Amino acid sequence: MVFANHYAESFLNNFPKFKESKSLKEAVSFFDENEKINSDGMFSGLTRYYVDEIVLVNSSITDEEKEIFDYIEDHLNKYEDYANDTEEFEFNNAACVSFLENLLNYASADLMQYSRFVPLLGQKSQDFCRAWDEFTGVKSPGLWQNREAQWEKSQEYWDGVRK
Repeated sequence: MVFANHYAESFLNNFPKFKESKSLKEAVSFFDENEKINSDGMFSGLTRYYVDEIVLVNSSITDEEKEIFDYIEDHLNKYEDYANDTEEFEFNNAACVSFLENLLNYASADLMQYSRFVPLLGQKSQDFCRAWDEFTGVKSPGLWQNREAQWEKSQEYWDGVRK
């Protein structure tokens, strides 16, 4: 495999089961016929791996799940202020858009339960997921406890934008 981003390579080296998974191989072949993998392709593969090869196989949260979410949160915190044209930004953006957003979409389509991943989200991951909820108008269970005022204010704003 050829990596377009060294953070993607580092991530895969930390998660050998995912590195050898069918889900990653399918994502790589889908995103690039030359088997060059970027962060978006890797995190799209991680979504499939997480849902199909972890969640559907294990009835309770695994240590591997916790490690994946901890790793992502660590990077979101470490590299949040990097410019758009950096590997750090690309990795963080892909973690949010090609993994966290995908999980929210899966859960909203009843393909998995919010309760499986929401408790594993760190603060930065929760912030991204709430921002996605505000944008889409979908109120993900488990993300909005004690934040009703924030939800109402955001929906007033988006209602005005949508008009």
